[in-house]
Amino acid sequence: ICLICLPFYAIFLQAKDKEVRGTKFVVSGLKEGGLYRFRVRAVNAAGVGAPGEISDALEVKDRTEIPDIELDASVRERIVVHAGGVIRIIAYVSGKPPPQITWHRNDEAVPAEATIEVTAISSALVIKKCQRSHQGIYNLVAKNVGGERRKTIIVDVLDVPGPVGVPLNFENLTNDSGKLIWFTPDDDGGSAITNYVIEKREADRRGWTPVTYTVTRQNAVIQNLMKGNAYFFRIAAENLIGKGPWVETPYEYIIKEPMSVPDRPEELQVTGVTRNSVSLSWNPPKYNGGSDITMYIIESRLIGKDKFIRITKDKLLNRKYTSDGLKEGDTYEFRVSAVNVVGQGKPSFCSKPITCKDELGK
Repeated sequence: ICLICLPFYAIFLQAKDKEVRGTKFVVSGLKEGGLYRFRVRAVNAAGVGAPGEISDALEVKDRTEIPDIELDASVRERIVVHAGGVIRIIAYVSGKPPPQITWHRNDEAVPAEATIEVTAISSALVIKKCQRSHQGIYNLVAKNVGGERRKTIIVDVLDVPGPVGVPLNFENLTNDSGKLIWFTPDDDGGSAITNYVIEKREADRRGWTPVTYTVTRQNAVIQNLMKGNAYFFRIAAENLIGKGPWVETPYEYIIKEPMSVPDRPEELQVTGVTRNSVSLSWNPPKYNGGSDITMYIIESRLIGKDKFIRITKDKLLNRKYTSDGLKEGDTYEFRVSAVNVVGQGKPSFCSKPITCKDELGK
């Protein structure tokens, strides 16, 4: 016979009208939060025995169970989803009392596009039409008075690469070729870049023509261009997922002979000598570098010194020049360089050493 008693009362009440066979019994109908004491009497054919030892007062409350989290069979601790697909993380959560459940991504709030689906036994995070920006480390936290449990799921979202890096430059190499240079995309889409696709378009046409299908570096030489024609170029990065967006050159490029610094001027000659001056003349370079000569630079070197010193300060276009203010008896060498929009070319071959005196050759 099981008897119960409230701690402030001396009378024990029988917990069940019928006899209990066995050594276990569940007492129901108790008040939550109430304090109770219990004792048990054994009964046999001779009658009811003395009560067992009275236990300490017990508070009636639910048993506490620390939360437990178990991922659905469709979920791994690292999942990979293609962009445009669905991120779905289902977890079964238990515990007493029922735990409070929260989701985070990268220790912050989950994306605004995420929805949380809750049932009596599970919690699921769902993002439809996911993007690269939705990837990250997702944490599910279940917490009650018994403790806290956490589950971490790494989500990778794969996509095509982003646009190639700018600036996108074109360098004219010859009269029928050029070199296109670009930078890798800031985002490879989560998969290594396998190729760059290049196309060209003549400025007066709308259609694009493939240039090459296999380029793994950040530059390519474009062949078979037409001298005098203007072209646009565009590039897209490609990975195992697919081809990224096109990036087009900002303006057209006209194919022509490439510009460079001028060749060295020719036939530098001394045309006159006095005790304090030397007069020079020369012929233009055989090739001006593809751009007009903008000026000439004259340099001189006093014999016995190591370095040439520039002696022209103003913009000199005439192919004649007189260097004055020299010291009688000193011996000099001279040389001349041509300059265009690209820069200064190589100097001419040096003149023969010239000694300043009034009569040339004496």
